Amino acid sequence: MPKGFRGVSIPKDLLDEVERLIKENPHYGYRTIADFIVDAIRWKIQQMGLRLPTWSIIEKTENEIILWDGREGTFVKVMRTPDGLRCTYCDSRRCDHVRYAESIESYKR
Repeated sequence: MPKGFRGVSIPKDLLDEVERLIKENPHYGYRTIADFIVDAIRWKIQQMGLRLPTWSIIEKTENEIILWDGREGTFVKVMRTPDGLRCTYCDSRRCDHVRYAESIESYKR
């Protein structure tokens, strides 16, 4: 398991149903069961009236980082481009998402 992640046991029939929903409804944008589960957990936390961290790293690769922006209540992608980092949510190279990504040691320019 990648560093910074933990595993949980979820009933097989529930995971099978989530997998079916993802495959039959690609317009919702979920690529994996994990994407769906992370979103469902965050939604439930918000429904309970609890505060989420302002910034959370969801996924990080060499060329992109997916962040949870608790202020906006959405996932944000910051990509490494030939011209530097670019936020696809804000369509900007100078937004708070880019500044946060730059604060992560492996994403500094």
